[in-house]
Order: sequence, then C-alpha cells, then structure tokens
Amino acid sequence: MSALRIDFSSNSFAKQMSKISVLNFCLLLTAIVLLSLCGWRALLFVQMRQHITEQIASVQSRIDALNKQSVRQGSMQSPMIISTEKAHSINQVIGQLNLPWSDLLDALEDVRVKEVALLDIQPQPQSHTIRIVAEAKTSDDMFAYVEKLSRLSFFQSATLSKHEVSEQDPNKPIRFQLDAQWQREAAL
Repeated sequence: MSALRIDFSSNSFAKQMSKISVLNFCLLLTAIVLLSLCGWRALLFVQMRQHITEQIASVQSRIDALNKQSVRQGSMQSPMIISTEKAHSINQVIGQLNLPWSDLLDALEDVRVKEVALLDIQPQPQSHTIRIVAEAKTSDDMFAYVEKLSRLSFFQSATLSKHEVSEQDPNKPIRFQLDAQWQREAAL
C-alpha cells in the first residue's frame, strides 16, 4: 500500500513557494522587474509633462504681459523723431514729386531745335531751376536753343553756364550746359 500524505498545516507562503518551479519563479521575478521599470518610466513621463506644462504657462504669461504692454504703448505712442539728414532727404523727395513735370516737359518739347539733342535734365526744386545738358552741331544752334528757351512764358530766365567742343567725337559737337528758372506761379 502506498503512503498517504496528510497535511494538517495551513497554507503558508513557504509552502506555496515550494510548489513553484524555478522557471516559473524566474518568470515571476522578470515580470515584477519589468512592471517596476514601466512604473518608473511612467512617473518620469508624468513629471516631464508637468514641467513642460509649467514652462508653457510661464511663456504664455510672458506673452500676455508683452501684449498688454504693447497695447499700452500703442495707445500712448510718442511722436516719431526724425534725424535732420532724414528730414532733408524726405523734403528733397517731396520736392522732386511736387515738380510741375508735365508743364516742364511740355515747355522743353516746345523748344525743339533740330540739331540740338538733350542729354540730361536735372531739376533743382529749391531754386525753381532746371539744369540742362545738351549737344548741338554748331554754336548758332546752341544759342538759338537758349534764346528759344528764354522766350517761353514758362521760364523766367535761361542762361548758358558752360560749353565745350567734344574733340573725341569726329563730328565735334558742342556740349553745353544751361540753367533755366521756371516761373514760381507755374509750379503751383
């Protein structure tokens, strides 16, 4: 007859552990380690998320403060200060834009002389004058152009300021420069 195993002791931890095989024990230990690692990583993730949320809130509060400050400054904006050089250049540009261009160009077209070619036109709005550089075949053509220009009602005066013969050119044209002052009423 075989022996009967009768156990009257209670189920203790040691007794339960003795029934588990070594392989099952290693698997249980590995599962506990992996769960601990996952819990630790989850805790780090929660802490990192909380830190990032705090940084976002801090940046958002700075943005709100800057927006409020810019709104306050926008309503209490001080007048723009312009340097003297900048004001001078702005006035020059405005003077150029306010020139009586159509009247000026119409007057120059009315004075056409066949043998005179205009090379450069430089208006000077402060003095209501225009500097003209031109070339003529002969000195008679040059003087005729200046005379016609001075007779126009648009111009108050026209004076020859400089002339020279262009020796490099085989035709030897006369290059001249004249200043013509237009009527101040014409500029209005």
